[in-house]
Order: sequence, then C-alpha cells, then structure tokens
Amino acid sequence: MGAVGVNPRYIYASLVPGEIQTECDHYKVKISFFPMQKRNTHVSGDSTSQLENTCPHAFTALQSSHERSRAHAMELNVELAELRLEGGLLAGRIHLPVPVQISAGQYFLAASGRPDEALAAIVFPAGNMDGWLDLAPPLPSSWIVGMPLHLRGPLGRGFQLPSLVQRVVLAALDITADRLRLLWLQALTRSAGVVLCTQRLPGNLPDEVEVLPLESLPEAVAWAEYLALDGTLPQVMEWKSRLKAVGSRAEALIHIPMPCGGVGRCGACSVLTRRGWKFACEDGPVFNLNELEEK
Repeated sequence: MGAVGVNPRYIYASLVPGEIQTECDHYKVKISFFPMQKRNTHVSGDSTSQLENTCPHAFTALQSSHERSRAHAMELNVELAELRLEGGLLAGRIHLPVPVQISAGQYFLAASGRPDEALAAIVFPAGNMDGWLDLAPPLPSSWIVGMPLHLRGPLGRGFQLPSLVQRVVLAALDITADRLRLLWLQALTRSAGVVLCTQRLPGNLPDEVEVLPLESLPEAVAWAEYLALDGTLPQVMEWKSRLKAVGSRAEALIHIPMPCGGVGRCGACSVLTRRGWKFACEDGPVFNLNELEEK
C-alpha cells in the first residue's frame, strides 16, 4: 500500500514503479516505488498534507506520479445497491464514490467480509456511467442488496481495441456475454460495425449490434478486422483451433479463478503462452489469442 512518512533525515513515499529523489530545505527526499504494490494505490490525506507542508517540491513530484497511477488499482468501500436476474443469473449495481477509469476486460476483487466468504469474489464491470458501476453476472448467490463491499481494482490487462478498426466481432463462449458489454459500447462510439456471436442474448443490447449464433463465428471471423473471445481456457483453446483465419488483431478474455488478484502470485491462474507461463490476474485476464498455447 502506498504510504508517505517523515523521519529526521528523509521524507519517503511509495506509490508506483520508479524512483524520484530531490533535496528540499533541510531534508533529502526519496520517493520509492515498488512494483509489487503498483496496483494498490492509497495515500492518506494526513500524510500528503504533511509532505506538502514539509517539502512542496516532493509533494509536486508525488502528485504527478499519483496522476500517472490512476489507471492502477483503487480501494473503495461501497454498498451493493441493486440485484437483478439476467437470463437466470445474478447481476448487480453499485455506486462509486469517485470516478474510476475502467478498460473492458479488467476486473475487481469484491470482499463482502462475511465469515462464510473467505476469498474475495472476482467481478467484471458491465457498465460504468454517471457514478454507477454495473456488475456482470454471475455474482455470488449469497449477496443481498445493501450489503457492504470492499472493492479493489480495476485490475489486470483489458482489451486493446485498435482505434481504426471498423469491423468488430465479439464471441461469448461462456454462459454470459455481459463481460463484453464495455467493449461493444466502446466499438459503437467509434462507429464500428459490431457482431456478437453468443448462445444467450444479453439484456439491453443496442440495436446496432448484430447477433449471430455461436456456430456462425467462423464466417464472422472472415469479415472481422478485430476479434474478441470470452470464455474459459478450454473453450478459448477449442475455438482457436477451429478458427483457421484468425489475424493478429485477436484477443481472448480468459475466465479462470484468480483468488489472490495478483497480491500473492499464487499461480492458480497460470496460463501458458509462447512467452512462457503468465498470470491471468496480472498479465491478463485478456491475452493475445495467437500467443496462447496448449498445456
């Protein structure tokens, strides 16, 4: 966790990878950034005020680094404001106390604090507008409206939709297409044509999105400039073997247990790629489809 401290010789602050050193008045200032903490940014108001008053130059450097780190994880205490069923699966909505920038495919760890839920749940955004964050199904069946949640995120690598593509194909291989919602909204804002191949029709689907059965995916891929898959690792690898004409602009969101969210590097979410083993919680959960390898 990022922190700011003062002792008689040094002012120090940990935030994101890198390091800034400077001298101010009678202090040497060293701001150290630790890679293992880069996705968990929090600096208390009292500490930053102390740093600002003691050494304004160091505070300016810290503030600039903090701006660069806003794409990294935040920790938020929120309340589950709404639960609803979508296709028989539990979805939800929470109100965010601060704006959060989220890329499609990134995720949050949501801890309820209940004694029967030792591990935080992995939740994927399905919408982010006007201070409200929609949570894609399925959510834990034990969750109830009004319960407090501790969120950490957004985490991981999301989809990288190229700016100039005009033909986008999305394929929901798993039980829900909602984890792709932010991606099709992003594509539509760029006036791209969007085709969604799915087994289950999601709610609130824009009319501009053409829906095809999953069996039509090979034909759709031949038309696409960009392809995004969402499914379990076996599902993604099966379809990768069936899609012979996949270009370089193809990505896959791997739905896999990520119990530590990159904190413990437990290895439970290891994925084999051409560059060796990668952690879905950190290096994913979105991967270049052509980089994925069979175990």
